[in-house]
Amino acid sequence: MRRNSPIFRMLVLLGGSALATTANGATPCEGTVVIQRSDTLSSIASRCDVSEASLLNANPSIQGSGDLQVGATLQVKPGDGEGVGATVRSFSRRAGDTVGRLASDVGSSVGDLLDKNPDLKARLDKVGSTVGLTSDQPAAMATVLPRSGSPGSTVTITANGLQPSSPISIGAGALGGAYTVIGHAQSTASGTVESKVTVPNDAVSGNSIVFSVGTGGGVSARTAPFTVGK
Repeated sequence: MRRNSPIFRMLVLLGGSALATTANGATPCEGTVVIQRSDTLSSIASRCDVSEASLLNANPSIQGSGDLQVGATLQVKPGDGEGVGATVRSFSRRAGDTVGRLASDVGSSVGDLLDKNPDLKARLDKVGSTVGLTSDQPAAMATVLPRSGSPGSTVTITANGLQPSSPISIGAGALGGAYTVIGHAQSTASGTVESKVTVPNDAVSGNSIVFSVGTGGGVSARTAPFTVGK
């Protein structure tokens, strides 16, 4: 079972993976921890002797391991439970990530996919209303084209549903692990962005990486896995 899957997060919420803290309630990380390359929520929880649920609760902008930025600081404190708000935000972004992967699978941008499938867009809007999102707060979605390439090659990242006219950071990292920022852009007044970035030179041939797009220091959407070739 994937550590950041919905089922696993539910088990964490129920206390199935709670870890002990030190006798005085402190953690080995003394309140904060710097995210390292290839870190996951599981590895940080183990290193800091806390549960994954407490990490999610202490860091509202983090919904899974793919939101971890290398070099950033994570708050660490004992305690369980991630909160309803975090669960709703996680559900909304997962919906956006799924549509982004679908767009990449058919070789299309997210915008083109939704334009050609108005029923799909209507369903997404309905889901947004159900979980308390307004029509001007759509789930962000991102695609990468082409879907494979060698280290150092150029790819195009497109995304929509972002904060309008805002600085955008583009990251890359292992599937289900921490990411490193590799580029910056500016979203349009309608919350879209299209930017060319370079596949990291240290990407390992035969592995898959994921590109992320974010505003305000967090991840708004991720692309489908990108296959690193020779």
